[in-house]
Amino acid sequence: SRAVVREAETASHMGASLVGSVIAVDPGHGSTDPGIEAGGLIEANVATAVAMAFADELVRRGARPLLLRTANDDPDVHDRARRANAADATACISIHLGGGDLVPSGFVCCYFGTPNTHSPMGMRLAESLRSSLSDLGLPDAGVRPLAITMLRETRMPAVHVELAVTRNRDEVERVAEPTFPVAIAGAMADGLERFLGAGLIAQDERAASGRA
Repeated sequence: SRAVVREAETASHMGASLVGSVIAVDPGHGSTDPGIEAGGLIEANVATAVAMAFADELVRRGARPLLLRTANDDPDVHDRARRANAADATACISIHLGGGDLVPSGFVCCYFGTPNTHSPMGMRLAESLRSSLSDLGLPDAGVRPLAITMLRETRMPAVHVELAVTRNRDEVERVAEPTFPVAIAGAMADGLERFLGAGLIAQDERAASGRA
């Protein structure tokens, strides 16, 4: 599809590390749409806390985070995708909680996909993030395709992450821990670095094949 072709063109210009990379960070929902509310948690607030910690970690590693909303606003999803595209972001991570619709428990990393097409680079990024998040001991519900606007309209590799299912009490308790945002931020940054490094290896292999 044209979207996959555009993504491949974007991926060809990706660097090998987070240093200097623009990373679009989307805290799901917002001030007028708080998302799921369960067990004392409000999805928009959790997403904001994780996004802020993630942005701090990206800065620490030399990246340039682009927050697609602040704590007090609520741009629509089309505007968020346009902002990420306009910034020529290397990757986009959209942060959410789950209500049990996608998976019954655990975290899930979603990339753009339909029965007819999918985002290969988005799938690789989802798999890399999944690997890092599972290292934290979180219940792992895997990766799966999803054809939502944020994944469909962004031109770079993009992942929609649901960090927990709020109908499960033990998962709610873990999300409520003060250390949760920082732990998630470090794991996602690790996953991004692994993804970018793998992209460089693939480029080197293609170049070597062309010289053979």
